[in-house]
Amino acid sequence: MKKAFALVLIILAGSLLFFLKENYRQKNSADTMVLNLSWTMSLSEIKDLNLPVTFDFTLTDEHQNKITDAEIELVANMSHPGMVPVNAVVEKSGQGTYKSSFHLTMPGDWILFLTIRLKSGMEIKKEVLFKTMQ
Repeated sequence: MKKAFALVLIILAGSLLFFLKENYRQKNSADTMVLNLSWTMSLSEIKDLNLPVTFDFTLTDEHQNKITDAEIELVANMSHPGMVPVNAVVEKSGQGTYKSSFHLTMPGDWILFLTIRLKSGMEIKKEVLFKTMQ
């Protein structure tokens, strides 16, 4: 009876260790996901600060599959200190594409700080550097 009980305990312990190992492996592989971000900007030259600049973003994974379940926060800031950041809304505009339109306060060097949250709960931060000419 003791041998059978010990055998059952060993099998249960082995099953638990296998489950924990597989769960850990899946969590780690999700944490190392590659996210590709491509973008286009509607204006490269600012002639009128009253006109908004529009950014189109495309998100894909390492296999070039489009990511359609992301929520994106965007903060635009000048590359030099002393400027007030511009917060902008990013909306889904299609399969794996997202769009944001906002006003820049002046021409020059800008940085977009993007916080991308996937449906899985993963959060990825990206920066986009761009320069406008007057």
